[in-house]
Amino acid sequence: MRFLCPFVTCNCMKFSFLAFFFLLFNVANILAHDDEVANDHRCGTFGFINNPKVKNVMQRRLNFDPTTGKPKFHDTLISPSGRFTIYYDTSGVHSVELIDKNSNSVPDFVDSVAFYADSVYQIEVKQFGLASPTGDFNPTYQIFLQDIGSGETEEDSSGFRDEGGTYGLTINDDEIFSGKYSSFMVIDNDFSKLDSARPEGGKPFPTFKTNGVEAMKITLAHEFNHAIQFITGFDDSSFSTVAEMLSVSFEEICFPEVNDYMQYVRSLFKNSLNFNFASGSPRDGYYYSIFMIMLYQKYGIPFYQKYFEFQEQRINTYVAIDSSLHQLNSSIESEWNSLLEWIYYTNYRSIDGKYFNDAKIMPLLTNNEKLLFELPSTNYSGNIEPFQFRADQIYFANQFPLSNDTLDILTSYFDKNAFFTHFHSADKFVHSVCSDELPDYSKIFLDSHQPYFHKLTSEKSKVFARLFEIPGVDTKYFAMAYPNPFLVNEEQILYFPAPEKSAVGDFARLTIFNSNLLEEFSIELPISSNNRNRVLQFNLISNLNSFNPSSGIYLFKTENEDGHNIGKFSIINNKK
Repeated sequence: MRFLCPFVTCNCMKFSFLAFFFLLFNVANILAHDDEVANDHRCGTFGFINNPKVKNVMQRRLNFDPTTGKPKFHDTLISPSGRFTIYYDTSGVHSVELIDKNSNSVPDFVDSVAFYADSVYQIEVKQFGLASPTGDFNPTYQIFLQDIGSGETEEDSSGFRDEGGTYGLTINDDEIFSGKYSSFMVIDNDFSKLDSARPEGGKPFPTFKTNGVEAMKITLAHEFNHAIQFITGFDDSSFSTVAEMLSVSFEEICFPEVNDYMQYVRSLFKNSLNFNFASGSPRDGYYYSIFMIMLYQKYGIPFYQKYFEFQEQRINTYVAIDSSLHQLNSSIESEWNSLLEWIYYTNYRSIDGKYFNDAKIMPLLTNNEKLLFELPSTNYSGNIEPFQFRADQIYFANQFPLSNDTLDILTSYFDKNAFFTHFHSADKFVHSVCSDELPDYSKIFLDSHQPYFHKLTSEKSKVFARLFEIPGVDTKYFAMAYPNPFLVNEEQILYFPAPEKSAVGDFARLTIFNSNLLEEFSIELPISSNNRNRVLQFNLISNLNSFNPSSGIYLFKTENEDGHNIGKFSIINNKK
């Protein structure tokens, strides 16, 4: 039996600041720099297994040889370790780039595939001690380089059109033992910026959020872990979500500098109620890969070793996670609760040495509700399914210069039955805040001049919440950016003045212009407090890929519905 699994210094001009201000006041239609849609098709393994139309079109597209059941090829390369055979073409639609800087008669891209495949093997098999998908049954693991990134523009004879968006494919081959399969891998031949996914009824978008060799590296790490999953065996009734969590986490373990997974973090943090940790859907596994990344940071290799030992026993995959955590003196319930804390402390809230290693470059959670507390009480309600979470905010207005008291609330619903049934029965909840002490209410903001109390109720009594209190601080107003000048080699954060009447916790847009009044960069940021100043905290170092300035004078504008600020600052960039 065989099934196909698609994975898927500046020369400053003199100008009049009066003219500059006039132009800024009339800047119109500044577009929001929103996150691009995450690619849900990059590794659609378990979602496509039982779709014969997809299987047929992918076999046709990959030019399968019916006698071998594998793609046709022209050239091969054995990796330095001898563990991988790379199959590639140097002409035709599946051709790799022919650049050969080391003159060894092998295209450099193919050399890189061989090198990084060996690196992935060294980490996942040798370092982690996971099962090898090679052996007497498969002396070398086969990797085929094919053009699989772009979607098709025309339907085939059956009316099916491949939407594309595929980074790689892992295809199980022969059943070696009961429920354990050998496999081979197909990855894109160039990971080009020009490849586009073409979703039905939607606009085409770039397939790869990461391109070239960097995309190839993480795809090898991802797909090779699927190969390990196939040879280990698994409970296929609920495994697909966790399978993708595992494979995406190994991208970060093997190549932490790439961060392609951040596309899923952005979408999850912005639209958390669209995804479910216990859905049984491979798509949701991409978005919850941060759960496995958290477990790796907390428990390291032992968690993965224990998990794969349980997986080999063919028990339910969520039970395998829970059992592994029990051996590490934890539980899946405890770690789900921890995840809510980890995902809160990101961006400017991040704490050095705690939570995600990439916390500083992660976005903040987007609030589902943002409410102003009004005496004597405020409440809001909603529905939530098991293993979802939502972020809400209640702010308590204080008079300037004291910033608002802010209560951030992360609400979730834990129900182990959802792991086994994938039946999601929502629970309705109500959050209530009041200024009088009532039965079953808990006091919040212990040092506030005004007493506040909170209570959470739900119909099934299974909803719980994490509360994060941000007490008001005595603030002051300033109108300068600092440090000024900003030294790219020595500093990371630039602070810009927030609009004068805005509050900590509000948002404002920062737009940076060059001295010719041309927009260089724009981003929406939360307003925070630094040395009592209400500021937009801009991590220039983390944004160098989008805004990589030369040394010189720049202009800024910060704005929201409360007003705007404009001014100038300078940058000294010795890295350019």
